[in-house]
Amino acid sequence: NYAAANTFLDALAHHRHTHGQPATSLAWGLWEKRSSLTEKLGDADLARMARDGILPLGNEEGLALFDAALEGGQPLAVGVGLDPAALRSRARAGSLPPLFGELAGEGRTVRKASGGASAAADGGTGVRERLAALAGPERLDLLLGLVRGHVATVLGHTDAAGVGTERPFKELGFDSLTSVELRNRLGAELGLRLPSTLVFDHPTPSALARHLLTALAPAEEDPVASALAELDRIEARLVSLGAGEGGRGRLTGRVRDLLLRLESEGGDAAEANAVELTEATDDDLFDFIDRELGVN
Repeated sequence: NYAAANTFLDALAHHRHTHGQPATSLAWGLWEKRSSLTEKLGDADLARMARDGILPLGNEEGLALFDAALEGGQPLAVGVGLDPAALRSRARAGSLPPLFGELAGEGRTVRKASGGASAAADGGTGVRERLAALAGPERLDLLLGLVRGHVATVLGHTDAAGVGTERPFKELGFDSLTSVELRNRLGAELGLRLPSTLVFDHPTPSALARHLLTALAPAEEDPVASALAELDRIEARLVSLGAGEGGRGRLTGRVRDLLLRLESEGGDAAEANAVELTEATDDDLFDFIDRELGVN
């Protein structure tokens, strides 16, 4: 309801402005003096806003911005205290909304009309290179450590060791705002466009790390699964030959003998045969069957 009312007032101010009538809609940042909207903000909330580059306004500064907005003659103005250093840090991380791009180098509190949305970063090269140098569980450990580190930062913890890997984000203290911040931070560092429902779709640090691993480094191809896929293709090819009863008996006999051979030789031989099958053409596969069965 509050957002809908604000949108109506913004539109009303714009409508009056286009007709030459006075109107200014003011959107405020954080004030030092608490109100009914901000009285429940905790230290973690304030730390999150500070990381985003938002500074609290004192009463005198806020009133000065109020006077300046009225003198500006624009239908919409934003009174907000900004931290240039934090904005530059976000710009380097690739998570700075385009709206603030020109303000990142300012050395003072800035008054600026606003509108816009953040864009995903194109980073992630460093993490991808580190993943490529690792294998198996080490990849998951890397991403799990990354997730826990960002979770600790978002929640205002000084140590990621206290972030349980299997504890749901909701129990850790996440809400909609901190969930979006975690999404933004991970997306910027990994160079991924992640959904706003990321934390809800993958509700624990461990589940989220596994999801990120799949997105960044898909699992290596399973040679046995590939061999089975090849056998499916061969099966379709053999069925389509339309051989007579004698021909079918010859084919099924070869396949049966090959199955017995694979079962008798154990797992190592089966894996070796699977690898060879995945790299073979149709003719190679028939020759392979002949060699395995000793047929000239």
